Formats: sequence, structure tokens, C-alpha cells
Amino acid sequence: MPTASERGGLFSPEDADLAGKVSRFNKDGYLRRDYYVEGERHTVFLHREVLARKLGRELVPSEHVDHINRNRTDNRRDNLRLSSLALNPQNSRRGAVGIMGIGWNRGGYQYRFWIDGKCYSGWHKRLKVCKKMMDERKASAGYVTV
Repeated sequence: MPTASERGGLFSPEDADLAGKVSRFNKDGYLRRDYYVEGERHTVFLHREVLARKLGRELVPSEHVDHINRNRTDNRRDNLRLSSLALNPQNSRRGAVGIMGIGWNRGGYQYRFWIDGKCYSGWHKRLKVCKKMMDERKASAGYVTV
């Protein structure tokens, strides 16, 4: 059973101690906590702290954390995965058309996604056809949807 913090975040039982340490949200909606060393304030994003615990090591700055269900306050271990700056936006719903991985380009719709560093893309003038093309290409490339 997940633990909820007073500020609205969700945590796995293993990280229940962090639920009480939420200081605030940042402007993008991520939970963070502040701590002080010799009077100087330091900030830790709780999703990074949880994933570091899960992996058993500290994260390096170039490593990014992806919230699988896109809920920035859901810091349960099974909802977090290691990502990179290039891959993390793939799990975003942002975009003019409202479908993850598809955007408007040159008078039509273009899909784009990456698997193991390889980019897959396609274009069609109709959104529904473009979405179907993307779904079929993801399935043939072994992309696992969440």
C-alpha cells in the first residue's frame, strides 16, 4: 500500500520516511525537500532520491528520472525509471495535437520515437493514419507501451 505525504505525493512503503520530508513543490510540480549544511540550503528532488535508493547508487546529473504514469507527485518505485534528457520527453503529452510522440510538421502529422538510440519516424497528412502508422511501427520495433 503506497504512503501519501501531507503535501500529496505517493511513496512506496520502503520510502515512507521521505513522505514526511516533503518541503514543497517546485514550479514544475515536482516534490522536493530542503536540508541545510553549515547554514547553507540544499535541495533534493524526491523522485531522484527514490530512484537512487531503488538502484542502490547515487544518480549522476546526466541521468534523468521518468515518471511512467506522468504524475510528478507519484514517487512510488514502480512508477520511476531511469531515462536521459533525449528520451524523457517521449513520455510527455505535450504537443499541439495532444498525442504523445506526434506533432504537426509540413502540413501534416509526424510521429517520432526512439528505441535504444535509434530514431523511428513517419509522416502523414491525416492524424488518425499517422497514429496508426506509429502504433504499428512501435509494435514491429518491439516498443513496450505503458
